[in-house]
Amino acid sequence: MPPTPTPTPILIQVVGSGPNLDWLGWVLTGFFTLAGVTLGYLFNQRAEKRKAERERLERWDENLLNHTSNVITLTKQLRSAAADFHTAERAQTEVMLDQQKRGESIGYPTIAQPALNAFMDAFEALSHECDQLALVAPPSVRDTVERHWELAAAVVRASTSEDTFTPQHDLAEHSDLLAKSVRIYFGIEEGRRHSRNAPGV
Repeated sequence: MPPTPTPTPILIQVVGSGPNLDWLGWVLTGFFTLAGVTLGYLFNQRAEKRKAERERLERWDENLLNHTSNVITLTKQLRSAAADFHTAERAQTEVMLDQQKRGESIGYPTIAQPALNAFMDAFEALSHECDQLALVAPPSVRDTVERHWELAAAVVRASTSEDTFTPQHDLAEHSDLLAKSVRIYFGIEEGRRHSRNAPGV
């Protein structure tokens, strides 16, 4: 039976010994533990950022929908106030003509004043809401909002002209166009939802 070789320092260094390798196991365990913790932290951070971004976009979309709905509602109120003012203005004109025929002094016209105040208040409210909508609207909608305000201003300017129907008709049609542009932004076509999860306007 050949004699067992005596371990030399070089052999011990190359092969190593069982007890001296324990430190390597601890190092590897610590490394993988640290790597797992780091990866978990990075994953959670990324998930939180995605969640925060998603919530921000949802709030932004909600603001867009709310302001669009408000603009459409206030547009209807403006058209109604314009019609009331024109009715009151005609009544006021008839009273003044009747006073003139009877040779009476024409008093300060006050019949149409409350209706005029309501008309101007409605336009001011619509203008403010258009400004709010323009702030949150994407470029594809923003131009439509600006045009909507211009048509609303045309309704106000037409209050002293004979043709009051055309500006109001144009504004009413543009309300539909505004709603359509928002639906297109959300990917909604003919009442069906596509790429974005948002209620219709």
